[in-house]
Parts: sequence; structure tokens; C-alpha cells
Amino acid sequence: MQRPDPRSAEDIGLWEDVLGFIGTISVFTNAGLISFTGYFAISYSWPWRIWVFFLVCICILSVKFMIGEFIPDVPNSVVIQMKRQDYLVGKVVNNIDDETTDTNMARFRIRPNFRLKVSDDDPL
Repeated sequence: MQRPDPRSAEDIGLWEDVLGFIGTISVFTNAGLISFTGYFAISYSWPWRIWVFFLVCICILSVKFMIGEFIPDVPNSVVIQMKRQDYLVGKVVNNIDDETTDTNMARFRIRPNFRLKVSDDDPL
């Protein structure tokens, strides 16, 4: 058996939606367990339990939404590295200059004053 060829992907694709759906279903499941089978729920009537269920669902879903909004999906260090990568790709691959200047930079190049012989065995 041969290992599969690795392929890059931009993100996890459909699995992000699946995991979000499973997280939302788990909120309803846990709220139902808390409000219908908890120790405090035994002494209350069914309409009161249903209200507790909806209140717990709203509270947990709002906390889940706020955490999802306040914590960034991509850390700041990764954003900086991606900008650095785009800059380097622009310079090397696309041959983009740092600045648009009219100065001929070739005349400022340092030219070494030594020559290497082809038959020289010592690299130093």
C-alpha cells in the first residue's frame, strides 16, 4: 500500500458546519437533561420545566455565540506570518519591487574585488 499524496486545503470545509451543528444539538440535549431530569426539576410543573429549558438554551447559545465572535478564528501571529508570506511571494515570484523609484540601484551594488579560480580546491 502506498501513502496517499498530500493535498493542501484552505480550511476544513464542510466539517466546520458539521461540528457547529453537533455543538448546537449538544446545547439542546444538555439543556433538556438539566431542565427535565435534574434534581430541582422534580418539584416543578411541566410548563415551568419547559420555560427553564428555553431559558437555559438561550443562555448557553448566547454564550456560545459571544465566544465565537470575540475569539478570532486565526491567531494574530498567523495573520502576521501570512502577510509576510504574501510579501515574499510578491517579491520573489511576481518580481514586485519594494518601492517605485526612478533610481538605478545597480550602481549602488557592492562588487567584490576578488576572483575565484576554477581549479582552486580550497573554498576559503
